[in-house]
Amino acid sequence: MRKLCRVTGRSGGGRRYAGTDRAALGGRARWPIFLAAAALLTGDAVPANAVRPNIKWMAKGHYAVNSLAFSPDGQLLVSGSDDNTVKLWQVSEGALVRTLNDHTGFVTRVIFAPDGQTLASGSFDNLVKLWRTTDGSLLRNLAGHTGPVVGLAFSPDGQTLASGSYDHTIRLWQVSNGALIRI
Repeated sequence: MRKLCRVTGRSGGGRRYAGTDRAALGGRARWPIFLAAAALLTGDAVPANAVRPNIKWMAKGHYAVNSLAFSPDGQLLVSGSDDNTVKLWQVSEGALVRTLNDHTGFVTRVIFAPDGQTLASGSFDNLVKLWRTTDGSLLRNLAGHTGPVVGLAFSPDGQTLASGSYDHTIRLWQVSNGALIRI
């Protein structure tokens, strides 16, 4: 397993860049990775008050990162990975806050609720899990998909969660009690 994303310097334009060790890549060149890439990949905006972290901390991360999302206040970053885990990071220090280990399949999508108090994760185990951000406790499992969960979206008020799956369905869930609203 290769460790990815270690700050290696600045580009000609002065931007930081990161990459793996050349030897680990068989001599291929390093590639640029910018903090904003996380937002571009997830479709989330980079919060204006987000502090640019020291990117070295990513070396302590996952095997392969599938999904990233900033908390609404920009203080936390959540990541989901092929190692079946969800990791919560403190952005300003680059510190790992906690690892959530309850999935049994690749974590394909992670997202914060609009209030930042809850996060949701979807996985190849066909489940959506809701977690309390403050202590990492599992609030509930949302079961019903018959294929991997690959899409998640909270409603603007945070009361409803939509999940999409390889089973060709979109399900709407009541966040407060986990009830299925409709398929």
